[in-house]
Amino acid sequence: MPQCRLYVSLSILIAILTQLVFSQKQNFTCHVTDSEHLHKHNFTELSSSDITIYDESADGNITLRLCSPLSQTCAGSSDYSICLRKHGTEIGLGKFPPLLQNNHTSMFTFTGDLCSNSKNYTVLIIMKCQENAIDTTIPQLIPKAKYDHCSTYFIWYTKWACNKPKNSNCTVVDERNNLYDLSPLTAYKNNYVVYIDDKGNLVMNINVCHSVIHEYGSACYGTAGACLAVYSNDSSNHEYINYGEVNQALTINNGNLEILYTHGHLCNDETEHSYLWTNITFICDPEATEYTQPMYKNNTSCNYEFVWKTSLACNKTYLNEYAKKCKVTNPRTKYIYNMKALSFGYVMTNTSDGTQYQLQICGPLRNSKCPQGTGVCNTKDFVSAGMANANLMWRHGGPYLNYTNGVKCQNGRNHYTIISFICGPEESTGLPIIVKNDSCSLIIYWYTNRACEKRLRCGEKETNLLPLVRTSKNYVAKGMGTEFHINICLGVIPTPGLACPPGSAVCQAARTSEGQYTNETSLGYPDETTILLDKQNVILNYSQGSPCPENPLKNLSSSFKFSCNYYGDHGSPEFENYSNCHFSFTWKTNIVCATLVGVWVPPCTVKDTTHANKVDLSLLYPKPVPRIVTGTGKNYSINICGGKEHCNGSAICQGTNGYGTITSVMFDYNSKAIKLVYRNGSTCSGDSYTSELSLICNDSVGIDSGPKLILHGYCMASFEWHTKIACPEKVMLDSRTSTYPVYTTETTPARESLQKNDAAVQTWAIVSALLLVAVVLIAWFCMRNPRSCSDLRYRINAITASRNHSTVQYSRVNTTEEAHLLLDTSDPCGDGEIDSDDELLGV
Repeated sequence: MPQCRLYVSLSILIAILTQLVFSQKQNFTCHVTDSEHLHKHNFTELSSSDITIYDESADGNITLRLCSPLSQTCAGSSDYSICLRKHGTEIGLGKFPPLLQNNHTSMFTFTGDLCSNSKNYTVLIIMKCQENAIDTTIPQLIPKAKYDHCSTYFIWYTKWACNKPKNSNCTVVDERNNLYDLSPLTAYKNNYVVYIDDKGNLVMNINVCHSVIHEYGSACYGTAGACLAVYSNDSSNHEYINYGEVNQALTINNGNLEILYTHGHLCNDETEHSYLWTNITFICDPEATEYTQPMYKNNTSCNYEFVWKTSLACNKTYLNEYAKKCKVTNPRTKYIYNMKALSFGYVMTNTSDGTQYQLQICGPLRNSKCPQGTGVCNTKDFVSAGMANANLMWRHGGPYLNYTNGVKCQNGRNHYTIISFICGPEESTGLPIIVKNDSCSLIIYWYTNRACEKRLRCGEKETNLLPLVRTSKNYVAKGMGTEFHINICLGVIPTPGLACPPGSAVCQAARTSEGQYTNETSLGYPDETTILLDKQNVILNYSQGSPCPENPLKNLSSSFKFSCNYYGDHGSPEFENYSNCHFSFTWKTNIVCATLVGVWVPPCTVKDTTHANKVDLSLLYPKPVPRIVTGTGKNYSINICGGKEHCNGSAICQGTNGYGTITSVMFDYNSKAIKLVYRNGSTCSGDSYTSELSLICNDSVGIDSGPKLILHGYCMASFEWHTKIACPEKVMLDSRTSTYPVYTTETTPARESLQKNDAAVQTWAIVSALLLVAVVLIAWFCMRNPRSCSDLRYRINAITASRNHSTVQYSRVNTTEEAHLLLDTSDPCGDGEIDSDDELLGV
């Protein structure tokens, strides 16, 4: 009978263990607490039903459910939250439950089936705050990189990712009963960003009458209206300082509108003993070209001041009096476009066949041979291509003029001209370009800075895409039998023959058999800021394009995923897929690559330990002699490999002064350079000599160019050496590291059950305790009853074998019923006479 009691105890133990593991999945809570703000983000509302998204790159449908398993099985199992179905095959991309984290942004990480020999499928869903988003938003699929088919990324804009906002009254009435309303300036998706210093180490995030949107770069505690980000060289030590809470309404001070954000963090100035605060003064300026951007004015130890020029700060009476022709207001943002500065004098422009046109902005040509009142004149035939007017109009993409009632066309209608003004680069002084010319119409694009309402910032501190901006020629990618003309952070460059919707950042166009462009379609405008997935992956979205052919209620959009390519150049876009009115592109480039620390490997090699990139610097010295550099009347001796016999151990010296030994190595893949820093040289005025040597990649230069002195000081010197030795070579990555993506970790089957939360820790603590009790019981039983123990071991082995037998039937109703079935069928201690092994196993 002892073996009977032990057998029943073990059966109960198995049932308890199974129930604990099962309940662990059922008890998953779909919320995460922001450790800095103590705000709980609850995403349960987003998991009311399964969501299906077509993935063209995989040629299948991805079905997902954020906070629970799918309503239907996937690959024969009910454990999946994300499933890829294609051509009758089901692949489990992510099992439930996910790993839920919050590091300024909430992220769900799902781990699925085995994808390759060393990696499982992983799905990363990044939740981004958008307070005015509707409840039924769906995640946006990010294009999958060709080199990483095991990882899938989604961006999900939702109000559930936002911290609890705080608002203040954004209207005020002056003594003359004029109403002012700054609420159009309130941001619900991206903050206003102001760079305080030239290096970008101090960045102020601002919102208007509303707390800043909590995201990467504005992780202030509380409901701050102004949040100062202090960046350090160590990305893990960024500091976010609350410079004032949203606690006061819009006021009028000295005739100007003013917003005060007060009671931020405690000010450390010993003379004031107060809190940090920010004041923003709004100045009436109907001519403001970028009124939607605040400007840094001044700061003290406890206060930052900003000035914001905007027509919203002008009363309506003044605006009506000031309003003149050749202006138009964006009805959504109230921004005023003013092209009057372009109306002084006429300009000339030519078509591709050499026909010349003379045009005047917002008024008729003077002293022209064309009919009186003409705004655009064909100087060959002196016929009107459209009569002038000053009725500047607006559409998404910028303002435009429509000159009608020109010369009669062959079809009986009158010739007309459309002049579209498109936002150009900083200080743009471009001239008009004729992009389309037919028998009855003329389409002219004018690339000008005056058409810029709000520039898309493309030069954030860690996501600088400015080197990719084109000002003379568009990027061109091909796909779906068409061409995609692309620019970064600006509209596409006006191109003769290509009549894209003005201001479009991506334009899809087909070509006729004669090679002419046709069916030009906008895939979005540069309205959204970049999204940083990690230090080597950046997302840029373009939205509000042309109406979607499959769903006219939606607009076409596009996105670009920029991935680090350590061994390439700026790269170019590649079309990935089209799904649900959205075009996805990938872009492999060294622009988004981080600067990495290297190490010095004696005798003369530098190595990037993260990417196993080695450079043998001894190749710069075909002969064992130092390089001599002449500059500023001094001769410097350089021997990178160093040695005690050279400069008393220094790599660089001038006369008897050693300029230091190697202290740090940096691989700057963005600039394709290796920077060597030497410190602790000979004594120099109480300090020590230091030096720097930058090896610049140049494929066309070998080793003969030698180093050059570029900067010298009293105790320092800096050199550059252009050479192909510094060019990165593509080598096999260290098998212990994973370059793409940072968030993805190679997984094993055990990884699926490793969840970093308190419930998991408690569960495994209980399991471990129960197992320990079981081991003690078995040991005690075997010591007291050796013979019975042997018989029990035989029976347990038989049970184990039977579970792998093809004829055994199992009930999967629930774990409790399964435990009862095991007790009822085995019955080693009951009144029945089930003694044989076959009867015990129920076979």
